[in-house]
Amino acid sequence: MPERGYRLTASAEESLLEVLDWSEDHFHEVGRYRYGTLFFQAFDDLADDPDRDEVIWYKYRDRRIGYYHLRHSRLAVPKPDRVKQPRHAILFRTLPDGMVEVLRIAHDAQKLERLLRIALEGDD
Repeated sequence: MPERGYRLTASAEESLLEVLDWSEDHFHEVGRYRYGTLFFQAFDDLADDPDRDEVIWYKYRDRRIGYYHLRHSRLAVPKPDRVKQPRHAILFRTLPDGMVEVLRIAHDAQKLERLLRIALEGDD
């Protein structure tokens, strides 16, 4: 049976910290906490089922890259800690052993072609 779980690349970890820092600057510690809670719920959701219906799959440079918007994990977070309108998505791939590798955290307003290119350039 394949291993289940997830790991973040260095570039994904860096972009996650940037998003959480921005959230704290604009929405205080509670904003950082809520958004962080949502991100880790989404990571867990993807680890449980990387082929869930809400994932959009793209083929880029012969690689299969998943795009998963945080809004799909929003309701799994307890109501007092929910983010009303998350604006970020997770770019990831599934490794042969079943592990989800998070390549990048992206704002949903970014152009997809650029996101895919950046996700693969940051591949480590």
